[in-house]
Amino acid sequence: MNIEKRTLGIFVLVILFALPLCVDCKGDLARGKTAPDIIIGEWMTDNPPNVKNLKGKVYVVEFWATWCRPCLSGMEDLNKINKKYKDRGLVFISLCQDKTVSDIQKVINDKKINFHVAVDKGTADWFEVECYPTVAVVGHDGKVVWQGRTWDRRFEHAIEKAIRVKGNKPVPPPLLVDLDLGPFSNLEKYLYSGKGFSKAYREINSHIHGNKSKRLATAARKIVDTINIRVVERIRKAKSLKGSDPMRACGLYEELFASCGGIDLVDNARLDYAGLRKSLRD
Repeated sequence: MNIEKRTLGIFVLVILFALPLCVDCKGDLARGKTAPDIIIGEWMTDNPPNVKNLKGKVYVVEFWATWCRPCLSGMEDLNKINKKYKDRGLVFISLCQDKTVSDIQKVINDKKINFHVAVDKGTADWFEVECYPTVAVVGHDGKVVWQGRTWDRRFEHAIEKAIRVKGNKPVPPPLLVDLDLGPFSNLEKYLYSGKGFSKAYREINSHIHGNKSKRLATAARKIVDTINIRVVERIRKAKSLKGSDPMRACGLYEELFASCGGIDLVDNARLDYAGLRKSLRD
């Protein structure tokens, strides 16, 4: 009887200690507030970002611990997210709550972490973190866009939203950066929105042969040719990475579909992408 009670007691304690790791804690910093300063105890990875100069950048701050099983099991997904968005300017900073450097380094090596990792020095308190793992997405304006659990579908949605909007203006995806829209600047928000890209692209393309204005036709030709060249270059880069870095190749395809989907050049690449995804699952 005593053995049964002891076993039950241990079980209850395990559950009680596990709860703070998994429940949707209410202590998270409110959306829209200015993100607190990040205070680093020690960087564990090379080439760290300047945490005092993050204004104007979109960044993620993750709070975790080596003893937190949900934290460890989610590292692979975080690697994928970092790979997918780092070329679009995302800075990923992972702050471990442990102080034992050897334990943290072991996780970095075992999980093949590809983002910046450091020992935290009180940042979690300023972000009002009460359970792990927790991530905060901070926008171009330095304000918290979203904060919550790493497995929440809203996490990646928040990153996408933060990257696409700066102030009240849409931010061009990498393929469309420095694209001179000239007389078609009124289509900017549609061209940069992802969902409205194909419609805006076709609108511009229709002016190449269907407009009596030589100025509009020339401007349209330049825009369409520039987009097409960049799309082809991105597809070639993705194909070149299929053997050496298939996950990176997938990320390039996914970025292409998200920003420039709906035109033949991009949609024709979906078959190659599907084959690549299948090879990764097999």
